[in-house]
Amino acid sequence: MDGGLAADYEAAGFSRSMALGSSPALVVVDVQRGYVLPDSPLVGDFTGVIARICDAIDVFRERAWPVCFTQVVYARDLSNLGVFGQKVPMLSMFRAGEQPTALVRELQPISAEPVFEKQNPSAFFGTTLHEWLLVAGVDTLVVAGLTTSGCVRATVVDGMSHGFMTVALSDGVGDRRPEPHEAALFDIQAKYGEVLLLDELVSLYSS
Repeated sequence: MDGGLAADYEAAGFSRSMALGSSPALVVVDVQRGYVLPDSPLVGDFTGVIARICDAIDVFRERAWPVCFTQVVYARDLSNLGVFGQKVPMLSMFRAGEQPTALVRELQPISAEPVFEKQNPSAFFGTTLHEWLLVAGVDTLVVAGLTTSGCVRATVVDGMSHGFMTVALSDGVGDRRPEPHEAALFDIQAKYGEVLLLDELVSLYSS
């Protein structure tokens, strides 16, 4: 991101860093096969991102920190596609039971790791994610997944709005193009949360 833009935001009081809480959870947003199938209109080069998410999941499981997943799922008759689906018609591929809807093979939840089904960008909207985080005693939400400028950003914003310290895992989120990816991360750091590499996050909780 342009250094002059960053300096302008900082001078205006944006982009300050904030301390994280003591009880983090990881939410893995929408890493579904529709983003990796060769004939999908949403396909992108997410191999490195998915591998890093696997690393993040391993870290959280080793430390017994909560992990959850989200998944866009629409009714087979698309009766709940809504405005989001009208704006982005290719989302109709995420019908219940269809191959594009499934989570990628590398990322599979284990027992006690819920999968929240959603029909809108934010992982909070129309789900019980907020209640699950409260029961788990979470104060910091670490967000990984797809896509940075879409459902990841929406989840970060709503996480902050629900009172959680939020982190976008910069090497564990991805987009179809670098421009929206970088713009979204800039916006998150400026206004809504922290943007950290996985190694930086681990270091903060190891000190």
